[in-house]
Amino acid sequence: MESFERVSEEARESLARLAGLTRDQLELAGIPAHLWRADASRQAGAEVVVDSGDDAAGGVYVLWQISDDLSRTVSESVRGGRLGDPVVAHASRLKTVMHEAVMRVLESAGFEVRVGEYDMAPSAVQVLSGPR
Repeated sequence: MESFERVSEEARESLARLAGLTRDQLELAGIPAHLWRADASRQAGAEVVVDSGDDAAGGVYVLWQISDDLSRTVSESVRGGRLGDPVVAHASRLKTVMHEAVMRVLESAGFEVRVGEYDMAPSAVQVLSGPR
């Protein structure tokens, strides 16, 4: 089994600063945003995640989290085998649209961003650098 390598402490601190700047900028724009924490309950809005892995997928990402109510409704449809329910497609489109909005807000503020290659959320926004 391969071990999970992490970036240096200095690099982790740099990623944490970038994540904080990202959250702050989204909040300034009126977008509810929070830093992901393993011990925190799920929150709707822009979730800023630091992947401290020393690999190509490492970095800062923004994932859009739909509301608990919508998430519950989607889960019920999926568990019930109703993948064609309009709410399932709606939730997927919402994530895509909100990821695009997050990208535009951060670009406007001078951040360098792209559609990430985060395997757990393929359309997530990857934040490459802070304001120029």
